[in-house]
Amino acid sequence: MPYENRPGVESGSRGGERTSTGARLPTLVDIPTLAKHLGDTERHIRRLVAERRIPFVKVGYLVRFDCDEIRRWLEECAVEEGSPTAPRRVRRRSALRPLSASSG
Repeated sequence: MPYENRPGVESGSRGGERTSTGARLPTLVDIPTLAKHLGDTERHIRRLVAERRIPFVKVGYLVRFDCDEIRRWLEECAVEEGSPTAPRRVRRRSALRPLSASSG
């Protein structure tokens, strides 16, 4: 039975679902849908998930995204017009070089 046709669940506004108690259930989307909506690649979305840089929900082994949380995340990430962007982190290669023998 489709989720929308289950007893106690009715369609709510903005695509969310409402339970019989009136609580709004979040609208969840998958990786391909979010990537298409953001104009990004699925691979990049998966990388953001792996790096914990984007809000997501695990439903069993499935990764899903709450549309409201993504909207808030985008607002937090937005750069205001005229403001300088944050400087990029530079990975220092000195940490990868072998230690030289100390003099003295």
